[in-house]
Amino acid sequence: MDEVEREIARGLSEIAAAPARGHAIGPGSRLYHDLGLTGDDLHEAVVWFSHRFRVDVTGMDLRSFAPGEGWRLWEWPWPFPQKTYRELTVRDLAEVVRAGSWKASRFGRHRA
Repeated sequence: MDEVEREIARGLSEIAAAPARGHAIGPGSRLYHDLGLTGDDLHEAVVWFSHRFRVDVTGMDLRSFAPGEGWRLWEWPWPFPQKTYRELTVRDLAEVVRAGSWKASRFGRHRA
């Protein structure tokens, strides 16, 4: 894990309280699937990330990575179809830092 990934992991551990849930945060840790960041917590994490690393996250659609606050009809359990969310990892965020912005990263170039 490089220094950028370590710093991201440290910040996320404070926001997600993941160590309390038994998850060590590493480069492959997924913000929603592993750390449980959704809604306002995910937004807080992205704001922290953006300010800490001075990264422009314009165009980042958090709804593609995790559910928002509260239930939506399409998020209810069976018999309704389940929405699937794309993975966003510590490593992915470090890549955004290296690219300088969300749009300059592979995510922005592919309209993620």
